[in-house]
Amino acid sequence: MGTGHQVIKDPKIEDLSQETQKILLAKRVCAVKSFDEWHKTLGELALFDSYIDVLQKDSEKNQVQSIIWAVVFFFLSIFLPLFIHPGLLFLFGFGFLYFIYQSIYYYSRLRKFRNLNLSNDFRDFLIPLLKSLETDFPQKSKVRLILDFSGVEPKKQITKRNVPSSRFSSVEETEFLDRWMRLSTVFPNGSRLKMRVENLVVSSNRGWQNANGKSKSKTKWKKRVSIRVAMTPPKGVKIGEPGGGFKISSRPNGDWLSGKMKWKYSAMGVCPDSAPKPVEVIGLIFQVCSQFQGIPVHRTQP
Repeated sequence: MGTGHQVIKDPKIEDLSQETQKILLAKRVCAVKSFDEWHKTLGELALFDSYIDVLQKDSEKNQVQSIIWAVVFFFLSIFLPLFIHPGLLFLFGFGFLYFIYQSIYYYSRLRKFRNLNLSNDFRDFLIPLLKSLETDFPQKSKVRLILDFSGVEPKKQITKRNVPSSRFSSVEETEFLDRWMRLSTVFPNGSRLKMRVENLVVSSNRGWQNANGKSKSKTKWKKRVSIRVAMTPPKGVKIGEPGGGFKISSRPNGDWLSGKMKWKYSAMGVCPDSAPKPVEVIGLIFQVCSQFQGIPVHRTQP
């Protein structure tokens, strides 16, 4: 498949490791690995997925072009032989059938690539985040990740409703909740970290009629990313009085201090791929740490 001057061959699932194949087909994983092991697994997935993205876009473009040419040759096969030469019917008819075949071929490829395609959040956000985090950990430190690569899909729909509007004749909003990442690990000083990332995706389909009475519609997508960070203080350190936006939760395994940040993105026609920058999340972790009192707690002898 040509893309500019570069030719990309269809990637083969068989070329991936057995573990990566299982993750790709399930579009989910729950495992405890070292940072290096996660980089290897996610890097392999990211490279495969980047090829799939390019091939999927090519298939979409080529399918549309094939349909357009099929329509052109269909009308040419009907009208031109009447005015020029009847023998052109065979030529244009062959062109029509050829582009119909091409459109079916690219449609089948499009379905294949869509089934293999993964949400880009792990490439745009998770991999850079792990690279930023690992600088504070020993080499063999373990990280537990629960990942869902499937992105927005029908079973994640939580609401669907019609919204009144003065500008449009109809507005239908559909909300999807994608809890795609959970991370947990332990810092060298004993402080435990938990992180949860979820996307609330809203599809707004707006319909109206133009001056000629013809129905029109367009879809606007909104993506709200929510990241919650929860931490326990290191041994000998206690949690101070939390500032605004932070909350203490008491659990059997100790007190946890949590904070949350949100980001909003929007796009027309497609769900936005934008994601928070790792430096912003690292900043949130530092904000949580700043709520810990740095004076060790000493027990007094009775």
